[in-house]
This record gives sequence, structure tokens and C-alpha cells, in this order.
Amino acid sequence: MMQVEITKKATYTEEERYKILLHSFYNIMTVLRVDLTLLDKIIGQSDGLRKCFDIYNKLMSFVEDPQKHGEQIRNIEDYTSNFRENITRTIEQAKEEAPEKVSFFYNTVDSLKKVLDIINVRTREFIFNIDNTGNDKWQRIDIAEISDKLRFVFEVIGEKSRNNNVIVFDKEQPAENEYSIFFSIVSADNSAMIYMPPFFQDVLRDLTANSRKYSMPSTVIRSSLYNDGEYLILRVKDEGRGIPESEIEKVVEMGYRASNTTAEETYGDGFGLTKAWLMCNSYDGRMWIDSALGRGTEITIKIPVPR
Repeated sequence: MMQVEITKKATYTEEERYKILLHSFYNIMTVLRVDLTLLDKIIGQSDGLRKCFDIYNKLMSFVEDPQKHGEQIRNIEDYTSNFRENITRTIEQAKEEAPEKVSFFYNTVDSLKKVLDIINVRTREFIFNIDNTGNDKWQRIDIAEISDKLRFVFEVIGEKSRNNNVIVFDKEQPAENEYSIFFSIVSADNSAMIYMPPFFQDVLRDLTANSRKYSMPSTVIRSSLYNDGEYLILRVKDEGRGIPESEIEKVVEMGYRASNTTAEETYGDGFGLTKAWLMCNSYDGRMWIDSALGRGTEITIKIPVPR
């Protein structure tokens, strides 16, 4: 394995910073749009679907200019709740007109509601990050809550998979069609809480999702957060294809993708590692990428815990 410390500084405009920080929000909004478009093709335009598309467009406009729409962003759960009501009413009407598709309708609305839950979580984390400065960006967070949210997100990712591969948890020898993810979140005092910036949950999710994207099924991904009292240490290790040695320092740059990836695999903006690098810089941390072709990649971030 070739370990490289990323020592260069992340220098971006304010607009670029927002785009990087919101990239996972845009990704989940893309999933929402795809599900809505599929429903539109199946049942045709309806008043309820039209309202859902209107809400989707409003949400996108809010985050594209968070300074202008700060109040609306803070009330985003009102909009997602309205979306739920409209999509539920639309499905109830559709199943009466096409009872043979009831199972499809219920599965779709269940999927949409899960996506809305993820949108709410990611929005709250983003708001907290932009509203606070310095030590106020740190919180004591319930470890069980973090673990539950991580599992929930990856269960949804597994359900949305375009093939027959599935995501399982804590399985040392996954089957041929399984990705096994281990999440470990530990505080030095072994308490039920961990002191950390909430937005680093998003960083951990992104890096874990990257590992799955660039690994083969039947492999294991280990993702962890550990506060040892002096540092918060984030680590994600996979058994994937690895990064070419000459490109390890480049993969953190905005939009850069390693040369051993394909167009189909690069669904998304390619900002996962860039966000990790940007957040590491923002907290005066250090970041290492340890990788070798055919053997996998390990990302480590250490940020000092404020006293």
C-alpha cells in the first residue's frame, strides 16, 4: 500500500464550497426526481404529483442559494411533510384506478418517504454547519443514533441498487452478491455519546458510499469514528480496486476521478473526497490516503478536539 498525506490546502470560492458541501444533498435529490419521474410515467400527471414536483423544485432553489433562502431551508421539514401528504394522496387515488399495480405503488411511496427522511437529516447537518463557528460546530451526539442513521442510509442505498447486489452489516465473509459494512463509533470515555462536528457524519457516509462504489461484491468495508480525547479520527477502509499511485494526491481535487474508473460508475459529482479534504482543512486536521491497485484504499482523517 502507498500512503500519502494530503498536505496541500483546499482553496475554493464560497460558491464552490457550498457546491461541495451540498453534493450529497444533490445526489439524494436526484434519487427523489428519478422516483417522481417514474411515477409520472406510470400514472400520468396528477394534481398531487404536480405539487410534489413543485416542492422538489423549491427545495432545489433553496439550497442553490442558501443565503437568500435561509428561512425556508430551516423549515425544510414542512416542505417534505407536505410532499409526503401529496404523494400518499396520489398513490391512494392511483391504486383505485390500477389495482394490479398496488404493490408497485406502495413500494414506491415507501422508497420516497425514506428518501425524504434522508433529506431532512442532511439538511439539518448542513444548517448546523453553516450556522455555527469554532467550537460551536462540535456537539455531543448519541452513538446509537449515529449508527442507526448510517445503517438506514445504506439500507436505502442497497434498495436503490441497479443490480442484485445487497448491503449487509457486520458480516466477515459476505456472499458473492453482498457488500458487508462495519460501522464503529467509539468515544474515549466509553460513554454513549461522542463529541464531534455533526457534519462529519456526512463525510463518513460519502467515503463509505465511495468504497462500495469502487469495490466488488463479497468484500468488506470498515468505517469508523473515534474520539480519543485529543483527536477525532475518521477512517474508512475497503478492499476495492485502489487508486493509481500517481493520482492519490489528485483524487481530492474538485470533480477529479481516478483513471481506473468508468463513466457508469461515476454517478454523482465526484465530490466525496473533496468534501472530506475541505472539512479536514476547515478543522485544522490531517488527511492520509493509503492505497494500492487491486488491494483497496484506506482514508484517515484526524482533527484536533477543542478543549
